[in-house]
Amino acid sequence: SLCEDKNKLFGTGYGEKNVIYFHNGNNVTEWTTTIDANNGIIEMNDTRGKINKVIPFLNYVFAIRDYGISKISHQEGKTKFEITHLSLSGNKIYEDTVCICKDKMLMLTKEGIISFNGVTTSVVNLGINEMLQNVNNDNAKAVFHSGKYYLACRVNFNDNKKVLCENEQGFKNNAIIVLDVETLNYDIIRGVDVKSMVSIKLNKLDKIAILLNNINRTNVLQFCDSGSYYNTPLNKEWVSPLTDLGYSNKIKFVRNLSLLSLYNCKVTIFSEKESKEFNVVGNNTLTKLKVNLKGKQIGIKIESTTPKAYISNIKLDIDLLDYGFTKN
Repeated sequence: SLCEDKNKLFGTGYGEKNVIYFHNGNNVTEWTTTIDANNGIIEMNDTRGKINKVIPFLNYVFAIRDYGISKISHQEGKTKFEITHLSLSGNKIYEDTVCICKDKMLMLTKEGIISFNGVTTSVVNLGINEMLQNVNNDNAKAVFHSGKYYLACRVNFNDNKKVLCENEQGFKNNAIIVLDVETLNYDIIRGVDVKSMVSIKLNKLDKIAILLNNINRTNVLQFCDSGSYYNTPLNKEWVSPLTDLGYSNKIKFVRNLSLLSLYNCKVTIFSEKESKEFNVVGNNTLTKLKVNLKGKQIGIKIESTTPKAYISNIKLDIDLLDYGFTKN
């Protein structure tokens, strides 16, 4: 890993990876391993582990390590450094997922996606952190592009399904999480085994280039809005959690559902006891469905197998019922 900050070059090395090499200046051809007035090392021997990446951020250089983050303070033209250890955790940091995303740094750890503001770290609670735990993400990669954090990693969907690359032996990654860093809205693309990703912004080109670990390894792919993978439509799914709608002491009776879906889809209304499925034909007007489903908690699942999907204006007509008693 190599970076420049305040007219100095910083780099990590091989071997035990407990030192950062630095050069006072920005001409890499003058950089030597000889320790002198302009070249030297910063050594870190503690329990935070190997130094895997150096990143300039918020007017400092941060060393990303196996189990922590260390801040290097320095001034231009001088070779005196102040080291501050900011984060120590039992959760491994996957170094290839570390990205500067505007005013924060995002990274994947064994705990989930972590946000770092230059001083403290916090878990980004997306409701999917359990799916990122107890899996090997040594091959995870990430890039930041146009306001979104693209994380290619291994996700435990725990649903006994196999999608695309999951049907192959030895896949390394099986999902891409696309996270809007401002709204924290996200999408998950499943079944794609990404080897590497690069954000490209050049003239009118504004893309993410992707290489895969499995099929067509020599082809460079790109993100697009086709809704397909190699011209095969991707299955699309959105599921709500079960909810009592804030009325824990009431039974919910779902009479009707209406929605606008421009393309064909399948809608499932479910409770803790039963579920009902409806095939919706795409239309540019509202579709109304008679449901008649009862339960203490209600949820919705929407599935689509078409290349495009557009679904909005979902409305439920629900009666709240008191618990009833019957005489034996």
